[in-house]
Amino acid sequence: MEMKQDEPLELISYPCVWLFKVIGADADLVAAAVEAVVGGYESFSPSGTSSSGRYISYDLEVLVSSREHRDRIYAGFKAHPDIAFIL
Repeated sequence: MEMKQDEPLELISYPCVWLFKVIGADADLVAAAVEAVVGGYESFSPSGTSSSGRYISYDLEVLVSSREHRDRIYAGFKAHPDIAFIL
């Protein structure tokens, strides 16, 4: 199969486990947001606290089935009021 020049080269094979960094101010609200946005996940664990102590970061591993699925998760976290940052 020949690729056209304007088609992006997909270097990620799906399905795969994707690591998200989820950051918020309240541990219980972040956990509830994770359940609301992704439901099931491979792992979810605290990974640090900001120097000011205001934010808590978490490593979240999710089995994503496609780029679109991954992008929907990012969009869900960006729109969620209890998530300060998603990386």
